[in-house]
Amino acid sequence: MDNVKLIWLNGQWLEQESAVTNVLSHGLHYGTSVFEGERIYNGNVFRLHDHSQRLIDSAKMLGFDLPYSVDELNHATKELVTRLDIQTGYVRPVAWLDDTSLAMLPSRNKVNVAIAAWNWPDLFDEETRTKGLRLGYSKWMRQHPKAAPVAAKAGGNYLNSVLAIQDVRGKGFDEALLLDFEGNIAEATGANIFFVEGQKLVTPIADRFLNGITRQTVIHIANELDIDVEQRRIQPAEVAKFDGAFLCGTAYEVLPIHVIGDFEFDVPTLTRQIIDQYQTLCVQGWE
Repeated sequence: MDNVKLIWLNGQWLEQESAVTNVLSHGLHYGTSVFEGERIYNGNVFRLHDHSQRLIDSAKMLGFDLPYSVDELNHATKELVTRLDIQTGYVRPVAWLDDTSLAMLPSRNKVNVAIAAWNWPDLFDEETRTKGLRLGYSKWMRQHPKAAPVAAKAGGNYLNSVLAIQDVRGKGFDEALLLDFEGNIAEATGANIFFVEGQKLVTPIADRFLNGITRQTVIHIANELDIDVEQRRIQPAEVAKFDGAFLCGTAYEVLPIHVIGDFEFDVPTLTRQIIDQYQTLCVQGWE
C-alpha cells in the first residue's frame, strides 16, 4: 500500500520496505495469524483497548501468546498514529508465527507482532451510505464453530469471506450474506447484520461467528436509546417481514442494506438514528 509510511514491528520503527517476514512463516502457510481492524477519528483510535485485548484473546484461541500486553499494544498504536499525524484513518495490528518450523504443531515458533496505520476516509461513497448495499446469498456457509475458532479474528478464518464475496460479486451484488450450518442467517463477509422490525432490532446470536466490537457498540447504543434488541436465529424466509436492515463493522461502520437477494428495503428512521448515534460516539470517543 502506497500510503503506509511507517510500521511498528516487534518493538522497532521501520519503513514499509524494511518491515518484512520470511516466506516460510508458519502464519503464511497455515493461517496461524490474528489481526484487528481499527478506525481513527480525530486522531484517536476508537475502542483501542477492546481491539488490543481481542488481538491477545484471538491469539490464545489459536494456541499462542503475544509477547506484548494490552497497554504496550495501546502505547505503540497511539505513538504510530501520532508519528504519522493521522486524523482519519485505519489501523491494522497483526500477529503471526514465524519460520522456526513448518510442522503442524508449531511448538517452537516465535510470535511476530506488527502494527500499520494509514489515512483512510470513508470506504463507501455518499450514495451507497444513503441508499445502502446490495447483498446476495453466498453458496459458501460460515464455518461451523466446531471446525474453526469463530470467536477469534484469525487470518485463516477469512478465506471463507474471500470466497463468499468473490461468489456474489460475480452475480452483481456488493456484499455476501452467509448462512450458518443450519441455514440461519449469520453475517456478511466482514460485518455483522441487524434487522429492523418496527421499533426494535433483531440480530443473529453471535455464537457462530465473530461478535464484532461494532456490533457490541450498536447494542450499547440501542440500550442507551431504549431500543429493544432481540438476539435469535433468523431464517432467510423471514427477511421479507422486516422493515429494514443494516451491516456494522469497523470498516463499514453502520451501513444500510438496500437489497438482500430479490428483496428490497427502504432505510427506516430507526436505522438512521443508529447511524447518527454511532457517528457521534466515534467522534466523541469511547473511553
